[in-house]
Amino acid sequence: MTEPYMTVKAFREETLIEVDKFNDDSVKKALLWASDLIDKMTGRDRLSMWFSGRPKQLYLDGRGHEYIQLPVPILELTSLKQRLRASSASSFVQGVAPEVLFNELDLTNIVHVEKWVLTRIDGQIFLPGDKNHFIEGTFGDYATPPETVIRCVLKLAKMRLNKEEVVKQGGLLPVGPSGLVKFPTMTGDAEVDAIIKQLTVQRQVNLGV
Repeated sequence: MTEPYMTVKAFREETLIEVDKFNDDSVKKALLWASDLIDKMTGRDRLSMWFSGRPKQLYLDGRGHEYIQLPVPILELTSLKQRLRASSASSFVQGVAPEVLFNELDLTNIVHVEKWVLTRIDGQIFLPGDKNHFIEGTFGDYATPPETVIRCVLKLAKMRLNKEEVVKQGGLLPVGPSGLVKFPTMTGDAEVDAIIKQLTVQRQVNLGV
């Protein structure tokens, strides 16, 4: 992740934290940490089901159908190319495998794009083969982060910065609960815990690879 789910500008507008207390670099690091933490705790990072679109490349098998099931959700298709075995090099050296040559067929403009499926609209099939389809695009579960995710990022980043400030000032961080704790929390914030639980992916929705 190169950009957090919440911008530095939006964070400052919400928290009113001035630059002289935490510079932009410190704030962005805290926001990136919070965004990565949410991805990991919801199980979305390992499934590429991010809360905003990110570029990704896939090599998938063709299975002789009019469609290809995707292992991760796609938001926008940039390119889809089908590799076709053309020929082997004419020269042959004993003990050395001949060079296999491929042609590429651009299918980008003849497929219908859905979240988990690419379907050919020309009535043809995706030719069977091992990793013979190369896909480039923007992947993720959401085009832009939901407000609940942005709120989680804000609260987690703010907690991170506050802890860093305590350490910077030579103070001590509390080791245990400071008061009556009615139930355990994952993050130290019950609202954030509830949102993370709601957005957690229990298992991979699409198993077609």
